[in-house]
Amino acid sequence: MRLKALALALVGVVVAGCATEVEVPTYADITFASSPKIPMLVADVSSKISYTAPLTAPHVGHEFPVDPAQTAARWANDRIDPVGANGSVVLTVLEASAIETQLPETEGLKGIVTVDQAQLYEMTLVVRLEAEDPNTLSTAETTVTVTRSGSVDEDATINERETLWYEMTEKLMADLNTELEAAIEQHMSLFLTP
Repeated sequence: MRLKALALALVGVVVAGCATEVEVPTYADITFASSPKIPMLVADVSSKISYTAPLTAPHVGHEFPVDPAQTAARWANDRIDPVGANGSVVLTVLEASAIETQLPETEGLKGIVTVDQAQLYEMTLVVRLEAEDPNTLSTAETTVTVTRSGSVDEDATINERETLWYEMTEKLMADLNTELEAAIEQHMSLFLTP
């Protein structure tokens, strides 16, 4: 009995010695506050999300360290400066999807020494920006679509995968920022200050 207890204690020490602390990275919120405000002739700015992310494969957006839909919705309040007396601007997130596709593995002897890209991630973000002034009956609208993709090695850790997702989201939001600026200039000039 004493020998069995000693053996169990030894196994416990060995297992405890093998356990290592895995550092879990933290990810900052992605904002647009560093870009200058866009003065628009409206009195109110708001945003809403009409996209409901599926929580089943191949959708993985709900696993991202920073929510793509919530981040996109932040754009309106971060960027638009309402300097008018009437009217409103509404940003609607129509899609904020992230799809995972399994990639083929290298077969045969070459496959033993090859580190393949295992999963491809494709993000699609679609937002609509609408402005209206009921006093002048003026309206304007624009819809912007941006996409990003990236892949990970078959031996990628969870942290490496999440870091890729975060970096993809950062780049996607930078694209959104640029595209919305251009779309406002082109399609919503009625609501821009002279």
